[in-house]
Formats: sequence, structure tokens, C-alpha cells
Amino acid sequence: DPATGLQAMSVYEFETGTWTPLGGIGSSSGGETSSAWGISGDGSTAVGLGWVTPGSAHAIRSIDLAPPEDLGSTVKGRSSRANDCDEDGSVVVGWQDAPSGTRQGAIWVDGVQSILTSTAGGVLGEAGDCSADGTWVVGSGNFSTNFNAWRWSAETGGVVIGTPPSFGWRGASVAISADGDTVVGFYRPFPGPATFGRGFIWFEEEGQQDLTDFAIAAGIDIPADVVLALPLGMSPDGNTIVGIARGGSGTFGFRLRFEAACPADLDGDGLVGVGDL
Repeated sequence: DPATGLQAMSVYEFETGTWTPLGGIGSSSGGETSSAWGISGDGSTAVGLGWVTPGSAHAIRSIDLAPPEDLGSTVKGRSSRANDCDEDGSVVVGWQDAPSGTRQGAIWVDGVQSILTSTAGGVLGEAGDCSADGTWVVGSGNFSTNFNAWRWSAETGGVVIGTPPSFGWRGASVAISADGDTVVGFYRPFPGPATFGRGFIWFEEEGQQDLTDFAIAAGIDIPADVVLALPLGMSPDGNTIVGIARGGSGTFGFRLRFEAACPADLDGDGLVGVGDL
């Protein structure tokens, strides 16, 4: 931010080619007053973290480039952060530190925070993304889900949607489609680098599939030594996935693009014919 000399949550506008620093909520840490972690689908709302003291931060939200509002912390002296939000920014997801310091999955609806719980009643791990209407939330596994990836709604609670490919691996759901029916995430050996794991894709009807195997089955040419290890984002329609792959000489970014299915292909065989009548 040129006005303060501090790093700050900012929004870039493609039409004008300019950044707009949004400021913070009163303090800074390590030369930073705030940081951005997500933006609404309509571009009106930015969310992230703002420093309250040099050692404590709160989830923040900025609407229409206004100075960020403090979404607070429900645990005195502990931090929170907003990781993403829905289409119009009314639903925000992220984490809230527990008194012990463990990150708990959190959701803010019109600025009011709730802690996310599993079907068994345990508190879920950090929330990373939500569907366009904010109904579905996904996030990181913890003790309550046996470190498996999950999807949550107010109606269902947190439900495990994946299983690790190897014993002792830990998982997370990192992105969800606008309609909530498609999720991408990863499982990784723990401890160990996240890029040593494998990405997955999950569908409401078909369940979990290894992302690399799914892409190859879809006809995408992927070298034999390459693994789509760490998905990090997905387009609203679920047809484009980005992340980090490993193979060859190391790690590299990837963009995986699937062609949208034809609405007339009712039986899902890739063809429009008699079977669809």
C-alpha cells in the first residue's frame, strides 16, 4: 500500500490495470497489515486476514473496495481467518482458533460466525471453499474425520467424502463446484511434502476417483511419470482444475481442462444416439 508502506489486501481490476489496497483493521505484523485469501464469484467482496495486534489476527471482509470489516474471533485472544466466500460474499468460510490453538472450521453468514461440526458432533478442520450459494463447504481433515476430506452443509453436517490411497495419509477437500456436486482435493503422506501425495476428484453420484487416473481415462495425455498431486482450485462449472503436479525433474503447475458434456448425452457414453432416446 503506497500510503502506508505496508503489504495489504488488495484488489486488481483488469479493465483499468490497477491495484486498490484495502488497508487493515488497526495493526500490522512483519510489514503486513492484511492479506487476501479469497474473492466472491461476482467480484464484489474480498476476504482474508487482518492483524489486530502483531501476534493476533481476525478474519476480514471488504465489500465494493471499502475498508475491511473485522469479522472477529469467538475465542478471546485467538485468531481467525477467512479463506473464501460464496457468489455474493454473504457467506464466508475459514477457520477459528480453538482455546488450544487448533484450527476449527468456521462459517460466517451475514457476519455471524458458527463452528462447523461433523455428523458425529466433532469439530471439523479448516474450511477452504464453498458452493456458489454457500450451502456446501469443504475443508481439511482432522481427528473428527480421521483426517479424511469432507463436505458440509447445515442439513447434513460434515460428511467424509474420500478415503486415503495409503495407510496413514491425510486428506483435504480444497475446492467445490458452484452447484456443490463436484469436489477436488488431495491425500498426502504425513509428515512429508504435500506434493508427495495424490489429487482426487469426487462426484455426488460416482464418489471419489484418483485425479490422475480420471484425467487419463478422459483421454488427456499425461506422461507416465507425472502425478497430479496437489489440486488447489477449480472453476465454478467443475471443468477446469489447477494445482501442482510432480514428475520428471520436480514439481510444476498444471491446468487440467475437461470438455463440458453435451446435455443431450443422457446415458453418459460420450455420444448422442439411440441410447439417449
